[in-house]
Amino acid sequence: IQQAKYEQAWGLIKKHIPRKVGSLLDIGIGYAWFEVLLKKKKLRLKRIMGVDVSEESISPPRKNITYILDDDFDTRETFDVVVCWDAWHCFPKKDLLAWVKPKGLLLVSEPSPFSVQLDKLIANKNVEVLVDEWVGDLEKSRVLLVRKKGSGL
Repeated sequence: IQQAKYEQAWGLIKKHIPRKVGSLLDIGIGYAWFEVLLKKKKLRLKRIMGVDVSEESISPPRKNITYILDDDFDTRETFDVVVCWDAWHCFPKKDLLAWVKPKGLLLVSEPSPFSVQLDKLIANKNVEVLVDEWVGDLEKSRVLLVRKKGSGL
């Protein structure tokens, strides 16, 4: 189900994702499905940091990913791309944009029961909405891709 949603989302976001990404943060990385998709699409990722809450969810860990197990993750570091796929409702008070570099991208999705949370990002005057669509046949998720305003990237 998740892989199918990633493939559908790729058709919506691919024109906005650079072929080379300096740094990527994936909140709720799990099996790293998104990173597998990017590798399959021949995107180059210089540095990947993945955050999840349990060791079982990231098993087996993938090479070239720095994993952090933490249910209250925070950092002052910023990234070129931040991904939070169907997981923001687990961290509703986290400001995902705080981890995005100026002109960087935030890709966030939420299953339909939690999708209204994405409206907060759309209302933010510091972002440009690039994609706001639904994906999934068996399980619907709203996908939002925004670019953070500012200088950089």
